[in-house]
Amino acid sequence: MKVLGAAGLGAAPAGTAIETVRRARRLFPVVFGALLLVTGLWVRARAGAACGAFAAGILLIEPSFRSSSGIVHTDVLLTFFLVSAAAALDRSTRGRRVSVVGLVLSGLLYGGALVSKYSALPFLAAFAGVAWLRVAAAGRSPVSRALRAGPLARAAALTAVTVVTPALATLVAVQQAVTGPTPPEALRAAIRRSIADRGFHPRTSATELLSTAAERLPRGLAAYAAGLEWVEKGSRPGGRLNYLFGEVSGDGFLLYFPVALALKMTTATVAFFGLALLAAPGLVVRALRRGRSRLVGVACARTFVPLTLGLAYFVLAMAARLNIGVRHVMPATALLVVGVLIGLRAVSPFRPRARALLLAATALLAAVEAGPAWGRETSFGNVIAGGARGLRGKLSDSNVDWGAGQGRMFERVRRGDLGRVAALTFPLWLDPDQRAQLAIDALEAPVTAERICSYDSVFVSVYVWDSLEALMRNRETHATFESLRRSYGPALAVRGCAAAVEEVGPEYLLFRVGRPAARGPSTTR
Repeated sequence: MKVLGAAGLGAAPAGTAIETVRRARRLFPVVFGALLLVTGLWVRARAGAACGAFAAGILLIEPSFRSSSGIVHTDVLLTFFLVSAAAALDRSTRGRRVSVVGLVLSGLLYGGALVSKYSALPFLAAFAGVAWLRVAAAGRSPVSRALRAGPLARAAALTAVTVVTPALATLVAVQQAVTGPTPPEALRAAIRRSIADRGFHPRTSATELLSTAAERLPRGLAAYAAGLEWVEKGSRPGGRLNYLFGEVSGDGFLLYFPVALALKMTTATVAFFGLALLAAPGLVVRALRRGRSRLVGVACARTFVPLTLGLAYFVLAMAARLNIGVRHVMPATALLVVGVLIGLRAVSPFRPRARALLLAATALLAAVEAGPAWGRETSFGNVIAGGARGLRGKLSDSNVDWGAGQGRMFERVRRGDLGRVAALTFPLWLDPDQRAQLAIDALEAPVTAERICSYDSVFVSVYVWDSLEALMRNRETHATFESLRRSYGPALAVRGCAAAVEEVGPEYLLFRVGRPAARGPSTTR
């Protein structure tokens, strides 16, 4: 991610902070386009041109996917490498012979996933397990005939050598290359600062192990271990505000991601894939009763890689209970789309023309619903959720604070009728150049009632507001929760001193303090 961002910057950065960010993210839509291409080609090879076009098109249409295409983060890059690695694995084990070159390519691509996001490291076990089963089931292989006595052991050895080893080697090589230009002492000092930043998190055996590794490993792997240590700190119970249906939990909600996808994807897409999954068992039974057991076997073989990997990633994300936005299950979503479409092509009762019309109608309905959200994809909620406004009572996403609605905030300030203005966002980030130009104060912890009510107008992101309201009702005593209550809880006092409240897009609330009373939208549930 950082390499792509630096490539987008080109020469030494110049101009305002927001211009620098925009330059850094220039290559990320290219990665998103590559993801769509790989997905479409994979489905086309297995299920035909109509399904392939639909797979790429529906991911492009979906606001929850499209909103991530231009953000400088790791999820699109991770999804691209995971889907590409899975496609290479599927291709290399398609027939009765195993392609060693294809397996090595799959491993190299998975190495790209490892350097994209830390969640790919624990998922390597699941990926290797699927690869092992596919290699074992592929029949003959290009290795020695003497190894046929132990097909599972042979498959395990082949998978370890051709998939796992290239993946880990790619991780090591890229990490060393990226950290190479950094002076060793500067890198070690940064690692020590990261490890010393305990925040609210006590030391555990895991953090001790990772801290030791960060001190002793070569610098590329040391930086990786330090990053893992930072992720481990924030992944414990109580480390984050997990929000669902107006409540927060330190332990997260098991059903967060199914609910989030059902509310954040377009209604047509939810209906199409929901009905497809519900109908799948019946279609399989129907095919078996008609004596098409071979067809069912072919369908299972073709869908094994995408469905197994997609379900595994989704289940692991649910078990982790870090409820921080649907982009964190992008790999699972893309893989499940591939698997469902391939399976639908194999056992569908529809003729090709009828199937193509069904796919086209689904894409058209999804586009009609998603179209009005162009430019506001992050806050999109489907008809089931009640739109962006109705979504607030069910989900709250920190991504809305990543600048998606700041333009509307700044335009509102430029109207010149707000007096002294402050803004409270979480994480604490506003375009510093625009903020300075418009004289907007960024409220930082600790926030007091007296301070926030001393301004004429206060912008508060809906994510902060919804989270704080839920947090103050919550009775959990995690150290993070207690600190946030003390540091930000008093910000809710602005509701009592505000004469009016405006909604500035779906991302911000504007509290007008000391103004004539006016009827505004309710900020309570």
